[in-house]
Amino acid sequence: MGESSEPFTDEERRLVYEEAFAKSWYDGEVVTFFLKTAIHPSDLGDVGPEALTRTPIPGGSQLYLRWKRVKNSRTCNVELSSEMEPWIEGFLAVPRARGRFAWNKRLKRIELRIRKRGFTFKVNPRRFRHTAALDLKRAGLTDGEIAYRIGCSIQTLATYCSRPSGQVAALLKEKGW
Repeated sequence: MGESSEPFTDEERRLVYEEAFAKSWYDGEVVTFFLKTAIHPSDLGDVGPEALTRTPIPGGSQLYLRWKRVKNSRTCNVELSSEMEPWIEGFLAVPRARGRFAWNKRLKRIELRIRKRGFTFKVNPRRFRHTAALDLKRAGLTDGEIAYRIGCSIQTLATYCSRPSGQVAALLKEKGW
């Protein structure tokens, strides 16, 4: 597994957000969506507002996104951050590209803008998915909880971060991976 599969470092993530939001609010929403849900682009075209569910919690409620992973038919159920609540329903209501190619192209344009700034890292859906898995690990979820939420096996989850670099490697060591 090479750099194209490693989670983003914090600096890379910051640059991806900067470039996405600098281009358009929609690109920023796309990047946020991929980073916060770990959804695979192949699944995104079939997910609409009906995939949102709200669960009561003390003092309010929590918004979740539920979808079926195309690759393995597993049901995914991800807790959405409050920052997504103002726009997520509208984002999911808009017709979107089906399949991964249009999303890869959109992310490639972000990558090219980052390269113009002198950085050379990859921006692809796999890195978003692996970064989201790592964020769930940072939040204290168990491997089983993460695998359930993002629709993968525990073995696959382990490979998502098997050769990370720098600060990510230190964090995984600290978390016992």
